Amino acid sequence: MFSVNGNNQRWDGGGPFYWDGQGSNGGVTKPCPMMQILISDTLNDVYVVNSPAHVFFGILITQSYPSNLGTPGNGATITDINFNHSTTSLMADSSAYRVAVNCGSGSCTGDWDWSGLQTSGGKAGSITNNNLITGFIDTQ
Repeated sequence: MFSVNGNNQRWDGGGPFYWDGQGSNGGVTKPCPMMQILISDTLNDVYVVNSPAHVFFGILITQSYPSNLGTPGNGATITDINFNHSTTSLMADSSAYRVAVNCGSGSCTGDWDWSGLQTSGGKAGSITNNNLITGFIDTQ
């Protein structure tokens, strides 16, 4: 197994230089995704800030923490995760606080399997705009 430890490094995408109020739908051309990581193992302790548009694709993002701590270190919220040309499944560790998926029109196609998505310590939030995901069946 291969693991990359970012040692709490900040990766700053320089977003303010690109932000024009039009997102990735127009205006100034933005790097999209900000970076592409082609590994199949673990990348941890990296903080990505000021993304011009979409940060990553082809990557599973989790908010897990070492079992010896027993609690999330900073309680950081995971949100605005973008899957671009992804596979048709999504998994989140039971320790995840919040996960948001933004597929965009036509980018998440196929029959999606949400059966592996579980929550604990609360309840699942509402699913909105699922008409953009072809093959989506709401089982909540």
